[in-house]
Amino acid sequence: MSTVFGKYNLHKIDPAVGDKFDPNLHEAVFTVPLGANNQPNTIANVTKVGYRLQERTLRPAFVGVFVAS
Repeated sequence: MSTVFGKYNLHKIDPAVGDKFDPNLHEAVFTVPLGANNQPNTIANVTKVGYRLQERTLRPAFVGVFVAS
């Protein structure tokens, strides 16, 4: 399956916890209060990975985002 993805330039959007939130790649589905070791506007949790076809986002990754309370 990954060879088919590569053949058609389809890439998985799978952000890591702590990555900067990018509204072009991610959809914030919930917010999380900011903890002591976290930065605001960073990813707290990934609930569903997304996909891109070349430079176009087909489905953004669904994420939770740290916010200052």
